[in-house]
Amino acid sequence: SSLLNTFYDIPPLEWIKEGISPDIMKLFGIKYDISTKSIIIPHKDIDGNIVGVRCRNLNEDRIERFGKYTPYTDPLNGIMYNHKLSMALYGLYENKENIINKKNVIIFESEKSVLLMNSYYPNDSIAVAVGGSVIHDYQLNLLKQIGVENIIVCFDYEIREKLLNKMEKSYKKCALHFNTYVIDLELAKKLLEESDSPIDKGLEVFETLLWNKKEYKIINN
Repeated sequence: SSLLNTFYDIPPLEWIKEGISPDIMKLFGIKYDISTKSIIIPHKDIDGNIVGVRCRNLNEDRIERFGKYTPYTDPLNGIMYNHKLSMALYGLYENKENIINKKNVIIFESEKSVLLMNSYYPNDSIAVAVGGSVIHDYQLNLLKQIGVENIIVCFDYEIREKLLNKMEKSYKKCALHFNTYVIDLELAKKLLEESDSPIDKGLEVFETLLWNKKEYKIINN
Protein backbone atom coordinates (compact mmCIF):
# COMPACT_ATOMS: atom_id res chain seq x y z
CA SER A 1 0.00 0.00 0.00
CA SER A 2 1.89 3.00 -1.37
CA LEU A 3 -0.14 5.49 0.70
CA LEU A 4 1.27 4.09 3.96
CA ASN A 5 4.82 4.56 2.69
CA THR A 6 4.27 8.32 2.66
CA PHE A 7 4.02 8.44 6.47
CA TYR A 8 6.74 8.34 9.08
CA ASP A 9 7.57 5.11 10.85
CA ILE A 10 7.90 6.86 14.20
CA PRO A 11 5.86 5.49 17.08
CA PRO A 12 3.89 8.51 18.39
CA LEU A 13 5.19 9.68 21.77
CA GLU A 14 1.63 10.38 22.95
CA TRP A 15 0.81 6.67 22.75
CA ILE A 16 4.13 5.49 24.20
CA LYS A 17 3.35 7.65 27.25
CA GLU A 18 0.02 5.85 27.59
CA GLY A 19 1.72 2.47 27.70
CA ILE A 20 1.49 1.29 24.09
CA SER A 21 4.72 -0.43 23.08
CA PRO A 22 6.59 0.74 19.95
CA ASP A 23 6.94 -2.92 18.87
CA ILE A 24 3.19 -3.38 18.99
CA MET A 25 2.64 -0.17 17.01
CA LYS A 26 5.03 -1.53 14.40
CA LEU A 27 3.20 -4.86 14.29
CA PHE A 28 -0.11 -3.05 13.67
CA GLY A 29 1.44 -0.71 11.08
CA ILE A 30 0.84 2.46 13.12
CA LYS A 31 2.49 5.50 11.51
CA TYR A 32 2.68 9.23 12.06
CA ASP A 33 1.56 11.96 9.68
CA ILE A 34 3.68 15.05 10.30
CA SER A 35 1.64 17.35 8.06
CA THR A 36 -1.62 16.88 10.01
CA LYS A 37 -0.04 15.85 13.35
CA SER A 38 -2.09 12.69 13.48
CA ILE A 39 -1.58 9.00 14.21
CA ILE A 40 -2.26 6.78 11.20
CA ILE A 41 -4.13 3.53 11.90
CA PRO A 42 -4.47 1.02 9.03
CA HIS A 43 -7.49 -1.30 9.33
CA LYS A 44 -7.21 -4.83 7.96
CA ASP A 45 -9.70 -7.55 7.19
CA ILE A 46 -9.40 -11.06 8.64
CA ASP A 47 -6.82 -11.99 5.95
CA GLY A 48 -4.60 -8.96 6.51
CA ASN A 49 -5.69 -6.88 3.51
CA ILE A 50 -5.92 -3.16 4.23
CA VAL A 51 -9.56 -2.08 3.98
CA GLY A 52 -9.33 1.46 5.33
CA VAL A 53 -7.10 3.98 7.08
CA ARG A 54 -8.20 5.94 10.13
CA CYS A 55 -6.38 8.70 11.92
CA ARG A 56 -6.31 9.83 15.52
CA ASN A 57 -6.05 13.61 15.44
CA LEU A 58 -3.73 15.12 18.05
CA ASN A 59 -4.03 18.75 17.03
CA GLU A 60 -6.73 20.45 19.16
CA ASP A 61 -7.95 22.51 16.24
CA ARG A 62 -8.47 19.40 14.11
CA ILE A 63 -10.17 17.58 16.99
CA GLU A 64 -12.61 20.46 17.31
CA ARG A 65 -13.31 20.52 13.59
CA PHE A 66 -13.40 16.82 12.76
CA GLY A 67 -13.40 14.83 16.04
CA LYS A 68 -10.71 12.63 17.58
CA TYR A 69 -10.95 9.75 15.09
CA THR A 70 -11.61 10.27 11.40
CA PRO A 71 -11.04 8.39 8.16
CA TYR A 72 -7.77 9.51 6.56
CA THR A 73 -8.23 11.92 3.65
CA ASP A 74 -5.36 12.41 1.22
CA PRO A 75 -4.77 16.20 1.02
CA LEU A 76 -3.37 15.91 -2.51
CA ASN A 77 -6.33 14.27 -4.21
CA GLY A 78 -9.12 14.40 -1.63
CA ILE A 79 -9.49 10.60 -1.58
CA MET A 80 -10.97 9.42 1.70
CA TYR A 81 -9.73 6.02 2.87
CA ASN A 82 -12.86 5.16 4.79
CA HIS A 83 -14.49 1.77 5.19
CA LYS A 84 -17.54 0.44 6.95
CA LEU A 85 -16.33 -0.18 10.50
CA SER A 86 -19.16 -2.70 10.87
CA MET A 87 -17.59 -4.91 8.16
CA ALA A 88 -14.35 -5.70 10.01
CA LEU A 89 -12.89 -6.07 13.50
CA TYR A 90 -9.76 -4.14 14.34
CA GLY A 91 -7.07 -6.48 15.66
CA LEU A 92 -8.74 -9.69 14.45
CA TYR A 93 -6.05 -10.34 11.87
CA GLU A 94 -3.16 -9.76 14.30
CA ASN A 95 -4.74 -11.74 17.18
CA LYS A 96 -6.53 -14.39 15.11
CA GLU A 97 -4.38 -17.36 16.17
CA ASN A 98 -4.79 -16.65 19.90
CA ILE A 99 -8.54 -16.14 19.48
CA ILE A 100 -8.90 -19.40 17.54
CA ASN A 101 -6.82 -21.32 20.10
CA LYS A 102 -8.57 -19.91 23.15
CA LYS A 103 -12.07 -19.68 21.60
CA ASN A 104 -12.34 -16.42 23.58
CA VAL A 105 -12.40 -12.82 22.46
CA ILE A 106 -12.39 -9.47 24.26
CA ILE A 107 -14.28 -6.73 22.43
CA PHE A 108 -13.26 -3.11 23.00
CA GLU A 109 -14.59 0.08 21.46
CA SER A 110 -11.35 1.65 20.23
CA GLU A 111 -8.20 0.64 18.41
CA LYS A 112 -6.12 2.10 21.23
CA SER A 113 -7.51 -0.42 23.72
CA VAL A 114 -6.48 -3.28 21.41
CA LEU A 115 -2.97 -1.84 21.12
CA LEU A 116 -2.78 -1.48 24.91
CA MET A 117 -3.88 -5.06 25.52
CA ASN A 118 -1.36 -6.31 22.97
CA SER A 119 1.30 -4.26 24.76
CA TYR A 120 0.41 -5.86 28.11
CA TYR A 121 0.13 -9.39 26.68
CA PRO A 122 2.30 -9.37 23.55
CA ASN A 123 1.88 -13.11 22.89
CA ASP A 124 -1.54 -13.79 24.36
CA SER A 125 -3.84 -10.96 23.33
CA ILE A 126 -7.38 -11.87 22.26
CA ALA A 127 -8.49 -8.26 21.73
CA VAL A 128 -10.52 -6.75 18.91
CA ALA A 129 -12.31 -3.39 18.56
CA VAL A 130 -15.60 -2.50 16.88
CA GLY A 131 -14.94 1.24 16.56
CA GLY A 132 -17.90 2.36 18.69
CA SER A 133 -20.43 0.98 21.14
CA VAL A 134 -22.38 -1.21 18.70
CA ILE A 135 -21.52 -4.77 17.73
CA HIS A 136 -22.82 -5.68 14.27
CA ASP A 137 -24.09 -9.02 12.96
CA TYR A 138 -21.31 -9.21 10.38
CA GLN A 139 -18.70 -8.89 13.14
CA LEU A 140 -20.35 -11.63 15.18
CA ASN A 141 -20.39 -13.86 12.10
CA LEU A 142 -16.64 -13.37 11.68
CA LEU A 143 -16.16 -14.58 15.26
CA LYS A 144 -18.54 -17.49 14.76
CA GLN A 145 -16.64 -18.60 11.65
CA ILE A 146 -13.40 -18.96 13.61
CA GLY A 147 -14.99 -20.93 16.46
CA VAL A 148 -15.30 -18.32 19.21
CA GLU A 149 -17.40 -19.52 22.16
CA ASN A 150 -16.96 -16.80 24.79
CA ILE A 151 -17.18 -13.04 24.32
CA ILE A 152 -16.12 -10.53 26.96
CA VAL A 153 -17.49 -7.09 26.12
CA CYS A 154 -15.19 -4.37 27.48
CA PHE A 155 -16.96 -1.22 26.36
CA ASP A 156 -16.05 2.17 27.83
CA TYR A 157 -17.52 2.99 31.23
CA GLU A 158 -20.68 4.94 30.62
CA ILE A 159 -23.44 6.49 32.72
CA ARG A 160 -25.64 8.06 30.05
CA GLU A 161 -28.88 6.14 29.76
CA LYS A 162 -29.08 6.43 25.98
CA LEU A 163 -25.66 4.88 25.48
CA LEU A 164 -26.24 2.20 28.09
CA ASN A 165 -29.38 1.13 26.21
CA LYS A 166 -27.43 1.01 22.97
CA MET A 167 -24.80 -1.21 24.62
CA GLU A 168 -27.50 -3.45 26.05
CA LYS A 169 -28.70 -4.17 22.50
CA SER A 170 -25.19 -5.30 21.59
CA TYR A 171 -24.94 -7.53 24.67
CA LYS A 172 -28.24 -9.18 23.74
CA LYS A 173 -27.07 -9.75 20.19
CA CYS A 174 -23.90 -11.44 21.47
CA ALA A 175 -25.76 -13.53 24.03
CA LEU A 176 -27.92 -15.11 21.32
CA HIS A 177 -24.85 -16.85 19.88
CA PHE A 178 -22.08 -16.86 22.50
CA ASN A 179 -21.47 -17.07 26.23
CA THR A 180 -21.31 -13.34 26.88
CA TYR A 181 -19.65 -11.56 29.78
CA VAL A 182 -19.74 -7.87 30.67
CA ILE A 183 -17.92 -5.60 33.11
CA ASP A 184 -19.52 -5.16 36.54
CA LEU A 185 -20.83 -1.58 36.46
CA GLU A 186 -20.62 -1.07 40.22
CA LEU A 187 -16.96 -1.99 40.20
CA ALA A 188 -16.30 0.08 37.08
CA LYS A 189 -17.84 3.05 38.86
CA LYS A 190 -15.19 2.74 41.59
CA LEU A 191 -12.21 2.11 39.30
CA LEU A 192 -12.91 4.09 36.13
CA GLU A 193 -13.95 7.57 35.11
CA GLU A 194 -16.69 8.21 32.58
CA SER A 195 -15.65 7.27 29.01
CA ASP A 196 -12.62 5.28 30.23
CA SER A 197 -11.95 2.00 28.51
CA PRO A 198 -11.57 -0.81 31.10
CA ILE A 199 -7.88 -0.99 30.13
CA ASP A 200 -7.15 2.76 30.39
CA LYS A 201 -6.20 2.73 34.07
CA GLY A 202 -3.45 0.14 33.79
CA LEU A 203 -3.04 -3.61 33.99
CA GLU A 204 -4.07 -4.11 37.61
CA VAL A 205 -7.42 -2.33 37.21
CA PHE A 206 -8.05 -4.15 33.92
CA GLU A 207 -7.38 -7.57 35.45
CA THR A 208 -9.56 -6.75 38.47
CA LEU A 209 -12.44 -5.87 36.13
CA LEU A 210 -11.89 -9.07 34.12
CA TRP A 211 -11.81 -11.27 37.23
CA ASN A 212 -15.11 -9.78 38.38
CA LYS A 213 -16.93 -9.84 35.04
CA LYS A 214 -20.55 -11.00 35.01
CA GLU A 215 -22.26 -13.37 32.63
CA TYR A 216 -24.91 -11.56 30.62
CA LYS A 217 -28.19 -13.44 30.46
CA ILE A 218 -31.12 -12.53 28.27
CA ILE A 219 -34.15 -12.09 30.51
CA ASN A 220 -37.43 -12.89 28.81
CA ASN A 221 -40.04 -10.39 29.89
